[in-house]
Amino acid sequence: MNKTKFIHGLVSQHYGISLSMLYGPSRKKAAVLPRRIAMYLERTVLHHNYSAIGHNFNRDHSTVLDGVAKLALQFDRNPELKKQIQAYEAECAIAFDKPDKDA
Repeated sequence: MNKTKFIHGLVSQHYGISLSMLYGPSRKKAAVLPRRIAMYLERTVLHHNYSAIGHNFNRDHSTVLDGVAKLALQFDRNPELKKQIQAYEAECAIAFDKPDKDA
């Protein structure tokens, strides 16, 4: 299982956006929040560095750093968002603990 693609698919499916919109240049709110969430999950769940995450989203590492930091700042003001992130983290933990069928 590709864990990065799992996270991207999970977030894009929840928000009802395509992967191309998730990776694309759009600055619309409908794309920015899911993109930041996917970046945050890559950082916290998979422990990818900012450069690797930036490569996955066709962005510079500093853009990823800024997006992850802005999302983390929203947690205090938006407890629902924090709960949603925790639910994603739990879903990833369950999915990643399962042995691959191909192995």
